[in-house]
Amino acid sequence: MANCKLSAVEFIQDSFSPTIAVSCSNDAAEVCAKNNLSFADMVEPFCKLSTDVEIRDTHAVPHNISNLRLILRDINHSAPQPSMTRKLLNDTVTLSSRSYFNSTGLEFRPSHETPWFEAFRETFMNCCPNYDHEFIKNYLACIFVVSSATDNAIEQFNALTHSQQQNQYQSKQSKWFSTHILRYYVLLHDASSPHQAKAEKTIESMRSVYGNNLCHMLVINSRNPIDEKSAPINYWNCSVTPKIPDPPGDQRDSPVGSHPLELRGESPEHEISIPSSVSVTSLRSLNMVETKDESYGCCLSTEDHDRIKAFIFEFASKSLIVWAEKSIQTLNDQVASKKRGFWKLFGSQNKPASSSSNSGESNAANVVYTTEAPEMQVRRLADLAFAFHMYELAGNMYHTAKRNFNSDHAWLYYAGALEMGELAAFMQGKIPSSNIETAINTYAYTCRQMTLAIRSTLLLTEVLKFKKMYTEAASQLIKMTSEDSDLCSALLLEQAAHCYLNHYGVSCRNQTRKYAFHMILSGHRYSKAGQRLHALRAYCQTLLIYKGKHWNLAEDHINFTIGRQCSNLKYLDKSCDAFEQLISYSKQNPAQQAAYFREYLYVLSLATKDSPPPSLSIPEIDWSRAHLYLPSSTGQITKLDSVHHTLRYQKKFESLEKLLGIPSQKASIFCHSAVSGKIKRPITAFVGEDLAFELTFKKRLKLHLVMTNIVLLWKFDDKSDEDAVNIEPISNFTMLLQENEKTLILKVKPNKIGKLVITGLIYELSCTSANQQQPVTVRGIQSVKLDSIPRNIFEIKITEDLPRVELTMSDLPESLVCGQIVNFNLSIKNIGNKTVNAIKLATSTSHLLIVLDSEELENNTLLLHNEIKPGEEIVKKAFVRASDQVGECIIHLIFMFLGDDNQYRTLRKNVIFNTVSGLLISAMIIDSDRKEIPQVVQCCIENDGNKTVQLKEIRCVQNYTIEAKGLDKEIKDICLRKGENEMIYLTLNGAEKEDSKTDTDSFCWFKRSEEKESLKDVVILSAFWEIDNNILGQNNVSIDLKPSISSTQHSLVDVQLIYSQKVAHEFNSKPRRLCHVPVILRLHNNYETDIETIIDANHNNVEIIKDYKADSQRRFIWSKQVYFCEKIKSKSYLDCKLIATFSCAGLYDLSKLKITFRPSSEKNFQYQKITTPYLISVGNVSLLE
Repeated sequence: MANCKLSAVEFIQDSFSPTIAVSCSNDAAEVCAKNNLSFADMVEPFCKLSTDVEIRDTHAVPHNISNLRLILRDINHSAPQPSMTRKLLNDTVTLSSRSYFNSTGLEFRPSHETPWFEAFRETFMNCCPNYDHEFIKNYLACIFVVSSATDNAIEQFNALTHSQQQNQYQSKQSKWFSTHILRYYVLLHDASSPHQAKAEKTIESMRSVYGNNLCHMLVINSRNPIDEKSAPINYWNCSVTPKIPDPPGDQRDSPVGSHPLELRGESPEHEISIPSSVSVTSLRSLNMVETKDESYGCCLSTEDHDRIKAFIFEFASKSLIVWAEKSIQTLNDQVASKKRGFWKLFGSQNKPASSSSNSGESNAANVVYTTEAPEMQVRRLADLAFAFHMYELAGNMYHTAKRNFNSDHAWLYYAGALEMGELAAFMQGKIPSSNIETAINTYAYTCRQMTLAIRSTLLLTEVLKFKKMYTEAASQLIKMTSEDSDLCSALLLEQAAHCYLNHYGVSCRNQTRKYAFHMILSGHRYSKAGQRLHALRAYCQTLLIYKGKHWNLAEDHINFTIGRQCSNLKYLDKSCDAFEQLISYSKQNPAQQAAYFREYLYVLSLATKDSPPPSLSIPEIDWSRAHLYLPSSTGQITKLDSVHHTLRYQKKFESLEKLLGIPSQKASIFCHSAVSGKIKRPITAFVGEDLAFELTFKKRLKLHLVMTNIVLLWKFDDKSDEDAVNIEPISNFTMLLQENEKTLILKVKPNKIGKLVITGLIYELSCTSANQQQPVTVRGIQSVKLDSIPRNIFEIKITEDLPRVELTMSDLPESLVCGQIVNFNLSIKNIGNKTVNAIKLATSTSHLLIVLDSEELENNTLLLHNEIKPGEEIVKKAFVRASDQVGECIIHLIFMFLGDDNQYRTLRKNVIFNTVSGLLISAMIIDSDRKEIPQVVQCCIENDGNKTVQLKEIRCVQNYTIEAKGLDKEIKDICLRKGENEMIYLTLNGAEKEDSKTDTDSFCWFKRSEEKESLKDVVILSAFWEIDNNILGQNNVSIDLKPSISSTQHSLVDVQLIYSQKVAHEFNSKPRRLCHVPVILRLHNNYETDIETIIDANHNNVEIIKDYKADSQRRFIWSKQVYFCEKIKSKSYLDCKLIATFSCAGLYDLSKLKITFRPSSEKNFQYQKITTPYLISVGNVSLLE
């Protein structure tokens, strides 16, 4: 349990203190009313004796009584009705916690103090009625109070005494301990009254009539209420309930008849239904009339306080203790006589009366004793001894009564004796047994007296807590929770949670979880009881335990409840914070997440109804992934796909800019990223040109979000100049259910020179659903988080505008054949207001591009044009030749437009197309020993494409004379279908031929003088071809005039075929109609690492090159093993044995093998082409003969 101000001993003593009735005359009540108090309320703060007193037991042994407390109540006081009790307890909890919430606000942290529970417990004990089976709270004495101003005080006392006797014998509301109670007489004198002598005379007559120890004169009201300097301590502010304002939100006290804690069903007699709220209220304040500005005890001085203390001490020590000693002795004699067998002293009262019952329960459960029955005399003695702290005598009597009640099956009486007997044992320092738990169960389940069961539980748990038996205390508290009272259940569950927390301390994870779990249950019951502040407190304290522990569903439930409770209490900011946590990390299903989000939007709309737009976090903007796109040469933002494509080749374009004379520190950047922290120079843009910000929106929840009217927030030169910037709003942006992130482009156009700063984003957010036709919409902002990005791309310097040029290129085919030549038009138009002084072009593949009517500059750059005035347009004709490599071919182009004062801007272009296989040309010198011209060149041409290729011409770049040998037709008549090849032998003469125009001059690619000089020791042959009369192309092959002696092929993987170059075979013989030739394929690994190679021999069988029979065109095949997959170690080789099978004589090329390899450090395979022809001559024996 939580820490309480009262210890277990103090709580038990205060709960069962001697109760005294007060009968006050009207004139005495008027004297007390000057202080806005009744007599009982006036003396109540001084009813606890500060000095010890002694009492003697039945053996005349003195016992010391410390901290004796008296309970004074008006003689007409009665226990409140159940409905009023619920209201009172509810207000008690409400008021007692109001000061706590005012001091802590809504910063709820785990605390070991629960003042509302202590106030509830005190009020509950005071509201418990006097039961017939016990005497512990019956009136032991009656104090009669009469004013000294009355004419005949003795007659007043006699009248009050007579009224008290009628109340004792006729009223059923007030219960008296016995017929012989103590009667005490007080003469109340007002110090401001002039009748001092009369009062002295009256008190003397009272002493002569009643005795010196049974009367007392009390002087009060000796202070002037106007004198503020002499104001003593006010003891009544915490005892009397002031007028309290309504709590925030809807937490107002319901009418008595419709309180949310109204008991469900009928209650047994004297049953109390426990309510729910927060405050420090007690029963003694029920009959007080509440005024707006009440001042309690304003006429009482410090001397009056001392007189009241002296009166209480004199009454207790000289009268009450003496009466108690005599009553204990008398009762003890009666009990002892019963034990000796003198039953006739009690007459027929020794038989308990039982009511008949046809129910299944025992009839003895309804046993009722008369007040003078011997068993009740034992209980009366025990209660009297307990009230005056004589716990040993009380314990013995309770034990005797327990046995008597148990034998008579009087279970209500039996449970009461068990309860008090265990408390007496505890007050003697003994360890509590299970008897008190038996008493609780008997109260609750056998006798159906839940109020008594709860009272016993409150007492038992204090005992268990004192003995540090926290687990047992928690079990008892949990047992008492029920559906009859939500407030009581909430308070008991909260105390059970504290028991688990105190069991092993906060360091024990299991007990901490139990604390959190029971606090959630307590918060739920608080909410049902209408105690929203306490429900909110319970859930907030529990969230500290579950947060960050990956209990996602529990955390969601807690956050949702906190949001709801804060919303009901009108703490909308706290509600928004709770819902924001919920929608940021919820793991619920999409429907539940949508419900959470709609609730969040609704609360947020209420919180910001008459305030500026709030800060939103949904959807989350990843500022670190933001990009700023600058315009192209036209001043407009190009397609972002092309921009992203050029960003892939940023370094390639930077190297091209160096060719144009642009230093690296001034390299053009068209896309700025927030994470490019290495770039420190400021971002510069130009007046009148668009800027595009790409923002990435992310959402954790499975929601269908709709954002409308999205606009960038900005400042220009630290001002809000509406004409400085044009903003392009986005009318609608949707994130579907399955989309976790999505990008959005927002554009802005500066109109003036200055400094532009983007500060954030403003938009309207809503969530759609099938069940909600009109979704809630909230307008909010998201500010730029500069601390999350290495580089601030949202601060741009706006400068004077530059020349703007529009460049267009005529469309090129998406697919080209290797070596194909296509022409296109390059259109350049000045669309700005400034003259373009020069246009330069740089490309990384100058051998694939020719622009006509252009001037070559240094570094292989071109000057396309000198000057273009505003509005002027030029058109250039250009040619592109497809690469010889199959696959994607990219030609990087960068244009530089020069303006005045060395200003410039660049434009990047990527010409992209795919190349497919076409002609494959290989050439070699037949006689490698000859080092000079003329040479005989063996040229093998193969159609590796899908279309028929028509050869046009074979030329030499150096203009050497070429003569074809061994052909029965002209080169221009050679037509190769798919998969066909042609072997051509050419004689290369040394004398250069004269220049002559041919139909292939228009696309000859080697015209530059520096290229001719670089080809001194190399002969380059160009084969010109045509497909379908509309596709022209050129393939080149180079021949080294000084080949190396060791090998004509050098690469990282060397390939060599070892076989007999001439074979004779008798094809006409039936058994030997096929010729099998063994071939060894040797692969040498020149890599520093191992490689994996795949060899496929029959992927594309090669046709016969030359058959002895002119009309015979047949293929050969590789037989036996034709597929290999092997590993070759570094610097080693691999031999693969192949069998070439021929069906006729002829000249064959064995080099058409598919060989791929992959180094161990790479993922993709590379294609290894055998460029050297490997020819074999297969002859027929019969023909040779």
